[in-house]
Amino acid sequence: MIVSGISSVISPTTTANNIKDIPPFLSERANQPPLIYNDPDSGKEAIYACAWNYGSQMSVYYSDSFSKENPVFTVKIWDKDNGYVTQDIDGSKVDPTNATALELLAFGAYCDDRGYPEDATMCVGQMLAGADMDPVQYDAASSQIKHDFTVPLKEHMELTNHPAYMFYYVRYKAMYDFIKERPDINSINRIKLPYMERGYY
Repeated sequence: MIVSGISSVISPTTTANNIKDIPPFLSERANQPPLIYNDPDSGKEAIYACAWNYGSQMSVYYSDSFSKENPVFTVKIWDKDNGYVTQDIDGSKVDPTNATALELLAFGAYCDDRGYPEDATMCVGQMLAGADMDPVQYDAASSQIKHDFTVPLKEHMELTNHPAYMFYYVRYKAMYDFIKERPDINSINRIKLPYMERGYY
């Protein structure tokens, strides 16, 4: 899987001090189809794009109606069988504990636009791929299935919870904490947090 915006990657070969092997796909950058940065329909430049060996490509763009008050993103997937899905999704309303792959991309774009959590699109890319040796693959149909994406995110936290990989760990943890503690997500889940009951939000 290719994740845009990453200039350095985790080495899969470091095993000193009994560190677990890091899955090769975290640093592998070969055999994927080209990323689709410019939307074939509108010409817009992607906020984030990713691709899989399986042949699928996903990209997310600012929608025509986007504003800070209406953070709607256009998310698209093209698969190797010419399957195609495009959706306009409000990133601020996505719950990553119960989201499709396209919804998660909109959530990552929303976080990226607001500037927090740091490196949100990197985290989203790893959440989509999972933490197994073979990354999760998506096509047009499977991109519509709901998942709890905090599960692979937590697995990435466990993989990188070592001083050698702290750059990644702190970013994964910030994203995990943000998802778990975010008031608008918790209101979707009908969870009452202590500070909400005290009237701080």
